[in-house]
Order: sequence, then structure tokens, then C-alpha cells
Amino acid sequence: MQKPNSNLEFFINEYSGYLTAKQKSAILNGLELTARLEKYAEQSLGLRPDLVETKRNTIIWSPPGAGKTFTVRNVAHANKLDYVQFHGKASLNAFVMKMAKACYMMSGSKKTIPVWIDDCDAFFSDKAHLDFMKIVLDNDEPAISWDVNVGSQITKAEKIGDMDLVNALRHFDNGGVGIEIPLDNCRFVVTTNKKLASKQELSKKKTAIDEHAVRDRVQWRSFDITEEEAWGWMASVMLSNNVFQDDGFSLTPMQMFQLLNIFHSNWNNLSANSMRTVKEAGAMLYNNPDSFADEFEQNFL
Repeated sequence: MQKPNSNLEFFINEYSGYLTAKQKSAILNGLELTARLEKYAEQSLGLRPDLVETKRNTIIWSPPGAGKTFTVRNVAHANKLDYVQFHGKASLNAFVMKMAKACYMMSGSKKTIPVWIDDCDAFFSDKAHLDFMKIVLDNDEPAISWDVNVGSQITKAEKIGDMDLVNALRHFDNGGVGIEIPLDNCRFVVTTNKKLASKQELSKKKTAIDEHAVRDRVQWRSFDITEEEAWGWMASVMLSNNVFQDDGFSLTPMQMFQLLNIFHSNWNNLSANSMRTVKEAGAMLYNNPDSFADEFEQNFL
């Protein structure tokens, strides 16, 4: 088990009466989860040449609230890594246009740039997206081909003054009826709450064949954790780091445990359980401690 850092150790030892034995165990297990996630995030972003890879691209899956987005972002920033980020709710055309611009900016570089698709649930929700992602994530595919009226896309880009996209479309133009974007410099890292079906689950889901085909093309990193383990991860991050520092405030130890316990009591009923939710709830507690419980219920349950 990973040894707790001094800040976390201080909280657990000095304020042990505010944590049950089960909660302490969940928090320490949360540290182990963070260590695993960090290792796979580093490998996915190309920062671990010491680890053997058979596939270039990675999908990291877990239920919501297990730290995927938080960990990938922290690892990238800690290593001052250049990367391209997408949100999984983008349309396919918006995704391709941004990819075209990013790859154009990388043209001529021998450097591999990580492309992070965060919260990719929407991309895995229908057959068209799944078929597209099979091509994007296939190690053997040299390029993405996208049928589109190039002239029309150039006109739209010119109207909003996006000359980098204009140049990219001209650079990757495939006869006016589409673009072809090389993937040589791309290394995809995908985080998702949607568990793609395995081979054993093929007969249970209509889209399982497509899901398995995508899953088969990547390093599949699965974190199938319980609600208690997810809360433990969140608690370990809160107690190990000053997660509110960027927002310009801090909580007292008693407020920290108040926040931890209200999340623990309501974990299964939360409308969202990400670090963003934690930071919003922390600000709420800091600003309005007397009405915090009522505001928490109104906003997060």
C-alpha cells in the first residue's frame, strides 16, 4: 500500500475521531487508486518509456467520480506536456475540424502529441460514432478520411477568422470532397464513464460488436470500483492536496470533514460526483456555512 503523504497522515492521525475505520480504509485505498491511475495516465500520455506497450492508444474507463479527468490533467500539467483536448460531446464534424487544425499545426514535427478525448460517453453511444472511433483508434490506420464539402468549411472558417483551420483544410484537401488527416503524430487518450462491451458480453447488447471492436484496438484500462472506493479516492485527494487553492479559499479541518461526510452520506444520490462538484460544494460551505446542508441538497441531490 502506498504510504500516505504527510498532510493526509496528519488528518487521519490528528482527527481520527471524525472518521470511521471503514472510511479510513477507503481513503487509504483511494491513494492506491490514484497511484494506479497516475501510472496509466503517464503511460497513455507517452511519459513511461520503461513500460511495454503493444498498442499506441488508450481508453481509461471507470464509473463517474473515480478521478480519470482529474488525474490525466494533473499528470499532463505536472510534466508541462503539450496536448490537444476534446470533450466527448463534440459533434463528429467539430471533432474532425479541430483534429485537422491540430495536426496541421504539428505538420513537419517528429514529436508525438497526445490527443485527449475527455468524457467520451457520447462518442460511444451510437453506431456512427463507434465506427468512426474504430478508425481513429486503429494502430494500423495511417489517416482519418472525412467526406465534407471543403469549400463550404473554408468559407465558414473564414467568416469567424479561423485562418489556422482555413490553412489546415487547404493542406488536407482531398479533391474538394473531403479531407484526409494523417495520424502519425497522434497518440489518443480517451476517458469515459461508458463501459464498452467485452467479447464475453457480445450477445447482451445491440452495439456490443462495435464496442468490442473499439476496445480491442486500444490499451483498455478498467477501474471497476465500488461507491465506497470512489468516495475514498475523492477523500484522499481532498486531504492530500489543497484542491481549493486555485479558487482562492481554504477550509478548516472541521469543514473538510463536514464536506467529506455529507458526500459520504449522499454518494449514491448525487446528481454528479466529480472534483468539480467537490470544489463547488467547498465554495458553498465556505461562503454560507450555516445554510450549507440545505444548499447542498438543493444543488447536488
